[in-house]
Amino acid sequence: MSGPTLCCYGPVITIVRVPTSSLLAAEHVKRMASIRITSTPPGEAPVSIREAWVGLELPLLRDKPLRYLGSGVLTGPRSFVAMLVHLVTFRLTLHTGYVVPALTAVEILEKGNPAAARWWRENAPHAIRRGRLFLFSPECCERVA
Repeated sequence: MSGPTLCCYGPVITIVRVPTSSLLAAEHVKRMASIRITSTPPGEAPVSIREAWVGLELPLLRDKPLRYLGSGVLTGPRSFVAMLVHLVTFRLTLHTGYVVPALTAVEILEKGNPAAARWWRENAPHAIRRGRLFLFSPECCERVA
């Protein structure tokens, strides 16, 4: 296992422990289960950006939704040190969701809605760097594989 990783999506930046090999191995992404976004996810992004996720199928790093501590992707910490400060000052809250590789998710989003992908790159670049993860609420998606 690698150290804690920031996991971001809409309302959530989460501390997640994921094996480094899971984040870097493209062949692993092809074999894993996935989710389909069925309704607009909650979050801090504009509604039109969040609606762009609906209908997309995204690869999972975990087979089921799990609970994580987190905060907003726009209002939360943008670095590991800031995340630790949020953790020790009790500014993180508990969220449940499916973990998805952020960079892969935005690449999939790019194919269907380039403007929405551009929004993520321009407004939350810290959330989509290699090794970062998105967290999708179970209420807005279904497991498909």
